[in-house]
Amino acid sequence: MDSFKQHIDEASALKFYNLLPKKVRHAINRFAHQDKYKGALAMYRELKKNKDIKDRNLPDSQIKGIAADFFKLSHKEFEKILDRKTRYEDKEMVTLRKGNKEVKVPKHRVDFYLGQHYKIVEDWGILTEAEDVEILNEGMSTAESTALETVLGVCYQAAAAKKKEDKEEILKAGMTLKEFKTASKRWQQKGKDEKARQKEINNLLKFGKSIYDIVGGDGSFEFQGKGSITKDWADWSSKVKKDGTPKKDTSKTDIVLGGKRYSVKNANGAQLMSGKKGESIATAAAAANVTNMTDKALNKIKESMKKLEETTTKGYYASLDNLKILKDQGAPNQTLFDFATKEKAKYEKAMAKVTDDTPKKDYPKKPTAAILDIADNPQNAAKAKTTISGINASFLKDMEGVFQTNQDDVKKFLQAAFDKTAGYKKEFVFEAATGNQKFGNVVQRADYMLCWKPHNNIEKFKISTYECKKSSDKIIGVYEDQVDLQVNWKSGSSAGHLGYNAYQNVRLSLQDTANEMEDAVNEQNKNFNTYTQLLTEGYISEGAFWDKVKEISNKFVDKAKALWNRFIMFFKVAIKKITDAANAGIESLGNVVGLEMSVIDNILNKSTFIIKL
Repeated sequence: MDSFKQHIDEASALKFYNLLPKKVRHAINRFAHQDKYKGALAMYRELKKNKDIKDRNLPDSQIKGIAADFFKLSHKEFEKILDRKTRYEDKEMVTLRKGNKEVKVPKHRVDFYLGQHYKIVEDWGILTEAEDVEILNEGMSTAESTALETVLGVCYQAAAAKKKEDKEEILKAGMTLKEFKTASKRWQQKGKDEKARQKEINNLLKFGKSIYDIVGGDGSFEFQGKGSITKDWADWSSKVKKDGTPKKDTSKTDIVLGGKRYSVKNANGAQLMSGKKGESIATAAAAANVTNMTDKALNKIKESMKKLEETTTKGYYASLDNLKILKDQGAPNQTLFDFATKEKAKYEKAMAKVTDDTPKKDYPKKPTAAILDIADNPQNAAKAKTTISGINASFLKDMEGVFQTNQDDVKKFLQAAFDKTAGYKKEFVFEAATGNQKFGNVVQRADYMLCWKPHNNIEKFKISTYECKKSSDKIIGVYEDQVDLQVNWKSGSSAGHLGYNAYQNVRLSLQDTANEMEDAVNEQNKNFNTYTQLLTEGYISEGAFWDKVKEISNKFVDKAKALWNRFIMFFKVAIKKITDAANAGIESLGNVVGLEMSVIDNILNKSTFIIKL
């Protein structure tokens, strides 16, 4: 009898299930494979909204029963799931991020936030309160990166201790340091009770073990500050004291773990070098010292670098970016604060007219975060007004004229040396990474690179180390291939914040390390699938969907063109996905993503990389 009744209930549930739209059934099926509670909740909500169900005037209790029967839940069990007090009720939310700002919004608001330049940072779905959201962090500040070095050292030391109580005591002492508090913003810690604290300790111990398993050693650690430079470096860079002895300079070694000297880098992108004229000249000379570079070629580089300038702007908010905005968009003689205030008011007035039905193309353009910050801080702005006059005006004029010519020359001559002199680029990168000739064989000279990749769970931070004792070591070759040479301006606030110290510098930046390329492709595919699901289930418009597909496709193509030989196979997989989509009937896919579809056969069947944008 029970078996027959169960069969009837299931058949009845299936009948009502088939009344739902195809896209809703698709969503419910997807949930069913993940979690039957989530599936039942989703089906219950959709049945409540469905027109055919409403026309039948089914009572709420029967709708609950239909959803419960379909997922083989007892009716009493499903009632508990629906009761918010039991904490079974889940929230249909999507997490998005723009810069360092993160929001969680209902799915029906996703389209609006995508129009405000937010990006989805997780797979969407129904999130329980206890569920950890694993998001790859971006844009870690210098202060946070430096603070993380303290976490590295303390966790390594704790992992090396023999007894569990000693491990925990070391961590508890370390967790009181301000650096720990700064860095801990980068991993999620829910709750402040003893249970939550113990969970964090356990996670930190896992992180420490991952470091210790790679590094080994005795568990000791120390940080490095400044150290004395060699006489050669002092001569090259003109960093000499009044008595003729070399000055001290910032160490290339960030931390010593178990006696090994490590330079610590973020695997998501880092800088090997950001040097003013003296540092840049010395690095160029050091690389020439161990290669067959001609004196003529070296002198061209050195003479161009000597013309790199530095100056101090005037104004509390007189950064380079803010000055450019005021010059390009402000009125004559207008202060930066007045400009920012008017821009904020204009934006807020326009946003007040925006509704959920407003097309994305009609949204008002939001001012930069810096401009909004200025508008919100009139007292700071009044301490030193920022205008395009005097030194600020002449600086901007020269910045686009003679100063630009100077930095173009530096890049031209340095790039020519990289291309034409055998081994020069490798030795330049090696010196920038290690400080080999700058410090000699002392603790300030780095022998290893330690790369970390952040995660919102500290125990899942990825740690990799590489030996760099010689320019022939593998990591130096990887960096040589990936390094991005730039000559541009850098600025920071002056004492008292009455202006900004601006200087031209030579910068060597690293993009993702070689072993992160597959992650980049997987992320591209994940993003594509995420936006497809949102479109299919009606939570973003078709226009917003194709905007995002074009964005992620173009970014992916840029990476593929730059690193073709390294991840051709991954790119083929992505192209195959696009081909399948085109065959499924999506019109003008090539125009939508910015590619000519004829490129597919060229990529898949020929060794030559041919692509048209």
